[in-house]
Amino acid sequence: MDAGGARLLCQARNQLFDLLADHHHEVRQFVHEDNNQRQWFEYHDARARARLLRRSLIETGKTMLEMGAMWRWDSARLMAKVRTVSGMELADAARRNGHGVIFASPHLGAWEMAGLYISACYPMTTLYRPPRLAALEELSRSARAR
Repeated sequence: MDAGGARLLCQARNQLFDLLADHHHEVRQFVHEDNNQRQWFEYHDARARARLLRRSLIETGKTMLEMGAMWRWDSARLMAKVRTVSGMELADAARRNGHGVIFASPHLGAWEMAGLYISACYPMTTLYRPPRLAALEELSRSARAR
């Protein structure tokens, strides 16, 4: 990683920490209100819970590291990072036959990048729930509207 990338990473980390510090009550409420997670934890042993927690933290870390680039870099720079795409021939065939396509994406992996890529290929409308941390709303909406 070059000096510019390291600087951007540190700035993103510091901004995230500041945001979380400013909104720790909202974060705590979000964690406690997740009923599905609570129910899962009730039926699994400590070892399974520890594995899930570790995997979750790893994926959260990956997301945090990617979000700075996803939300701040211009579209051309991001699109240049795409190496492989699979399954788009199905969407292409549906569109050629006069059908619309619905893409549904869980928040796993590079889902923000998938939305950016698809919107570069087709007209697209995106539905989403605003983030629970209101301070992220404008940043995420402007990034997704590119």
